Amino acid sequence: MSRIGAIVLGLLSLAPARALPQAKPGFSGTWIIDAARNRTPAGAIPARPAFGEQFTATQDAAALTVRRTVVGNRMLPNGPERQPMRPEASYSVAYPFDGSDVRYKVPSAIEGEPASERMGSARWNGAALVIKSWPVGNASSPQQYTLRMDTAGGLAIAFTASDRAGALTTTTTTYKKAK
Repeated sequence: MSRIGAIVLGLLSLAPARALPQAKPGFSGTWIIDAARNRTPAGAIPARPAFGEQFTATQDAAALTVRRTVVGNRMLPNGPERQPMRPEASYSVAYPFDGSDVRYKVPSAIEGEPASERMGSARWNGAALVIKSWPVGNASSPQQYTLRMDTAGGLAIAFTASDRAGALTTTTTTYKKAK
């Protein structure tokens, strides 16, 4: 080998190696909450599951479509009166992976109340999919859902939002595929 060839090889070995692109996980399927992995510590208020008790996801090369159900099988307190809850109502949102905004409606859990209009977007961050969601006309404090597969084959969804005092809080819900 020539001396110049040895120098070039030596310099190439010092160059930082480029990381290979990470494979994107597949989130398709019907997912149910994994009760064994989502325990609330004694005395703590249980967190609302990120995508409810169960949801369905379909994924292709361009987008993740999530179908969720708003459950209304209980009564909500409303001052001295209680408001009747609506029966279950489902909605779907297709989040393009290119980060473009989508507009969608979420049915109200309260009977007779109109659906809320929301915006959302999704982008990959390595092997995690980050979905942001906010009310139409108020993008100042979006909610964030970070989806990633865990080592046990479960789907962990970290939900981050501002609490009433304005501090960011994160809760994680783990799901397993329905059999």
